[in-house]
Amino acid sequence: MVRRRHFFLISALLLLLGGCLWIYWAKTGSKTLDREAQAGIIRQMAEQPSSWRGWDLLHTADPSWTDPQRAERSVQPVPQPLSPPEPFFLVDDSLSLTPQEAARAAVHGMLHYIKANGAGEGYELLEIRVDDPKLIGQEEIVQRALARCGTPELNRWTKEQLQVWCRGFFQRYPGLADGMWMVEPSFSVKWTGEIAGVPYETCVNSGLADEDGFVDLPAVFRNPARHSPLLLIRQGHQYRLQHAEAFFAQYGERSGNGKYS
Repeated sequence: MVRRRHFFLISALLLLLGGCLWIYWAKTGSKTLDREAQAGIIRQMAEQPSSWRGWDLLHTADPSWTDPQRAERSVQPVPQPLSPPEPFFLVDDSLSLTPQEAARAAVHGMLHYIKANGAGEGYELLEIRVDDPKLIGQEEIVQRALARCGTPELNRWTKEQLQVWCRGFFQRYPGLADGMWMVEPSFSVKWTGEIAGVPYETCVNSGLADEDGFVDLPAVFRNPARHSPLLLIRQGHQYRLQHAEAFFAQYGERSGNGKYS
């Protein structure tokens, strides 16, 4: 009888201990992360090529990418100036341009091409004005992710959940190699017709035109939640500017694990 009582007592203690261990594991296993831990995980994920879009493709650059002889000879329609399907090339014969200056010249060349050739699909550019663009490298993209540390969104996540978020965040951006940037263009235009369904008159009537009648087109179509659509590639003194989606469509796309996607 005494042995039976001892047996039940030991069993109860073991069950109680097991329950306490399970509760402890559940709490620690789903423990949220502090700001420093979040930053460490983001940095770790950023160092993985598989986190970025098209990493292998962009890190095995082809010299023909920036060869102006590859440019199309025929006039190609451009549905939207912010997302040109065809590449635009720039050769820096002076060897004096900074990447930002080259990007500005390439954007100007793109807009001049549309204007001079009447290449706008459903619209015609009348006047253009180009300012200095913003160039974004890989480290700045990482900083954009790090800026989310400590926010309510990330504070409630576990390590595994944050890793999933990082993959989704970085996959929105090309895995830039040296001599590559995302470009946020800065330009204003006047046009007739409709650009992506937006008439010039609507912008003017909505107060989006400046005192000279120019409309900041990137501001009209900018979506802060998305990455910049333009990709600038420099090889030596030659540059290529193209919409990132069009670039990947042209050359195929490989993820960081070497597979096409």
